[in-house]
Amino acid sequence: MWALGLDSGESLSLGGEIIKKYGLHKGDEITEERILSLKSEDDRMRTMNKALELLGYRDHSRRELMDKLRQKGFGPAVEEVLEILEGKGYLNDRSFAERYFGELLHSRMIGPLLLRKKLYERGIDRGTIDELLEGVEEDVLLRNGRKLLQKKKGRYLRSQDPADLQKARAYLLQKGYDHGIVTAILRSESEDGM
Repeated sequence: MWALGLDSGESLSLGGEIIKKYGLHKGDEITEERILSLKSEDDRMRTMNKALELLGYRDHSRRELMDKLRQKGFGPAVEEVLEILEGKGYLNDRSFAERYFGELLHSRMIGPLLLRKKLYERGIDRGTIDELLEGVEEDVLLRNGRKLLQKKKGRYLRSQDPADLQKARAYLLQKGYDHGIVTAILRSESEDGM
């Protein structure tokens, strides 16, 4: 970071990349117009660097990345940077949604109601969410719900106590499974005898 002293007494902080790119040296005369241009370019470069850093940790949706950049104090260049990243394929809501959806469905085994909520919270549009959920077959939800229940709350299923079955039901509902799927899971578990 370089601080340039201006005749007005103010100082202008610019990244070394900008100083180097424009060949700025001590004593250079810089017009007001050029100062605004340098500030804008510096803001864009800093925003891009931070966006790439965040994307280096993990994928983000557009809205999620925009929110993080704004929370960190980046301003006018955010929208432009996001468009550039989308154009280069570094930021793609559909790809992000498919990967995140797959992780939530297959690794975390959460149900469709919670899937919808989590995707929406990340800024994925309703149409994309609906498309992804339409592709999930009921047997996948039944299998996932059974696995989740056996892994986390299997002791409730081995019990004949209605309170324990109610706890199992509440757990699946909390994990985003609707009443119909939960009933089917519990029925199949009682038929199988675990």
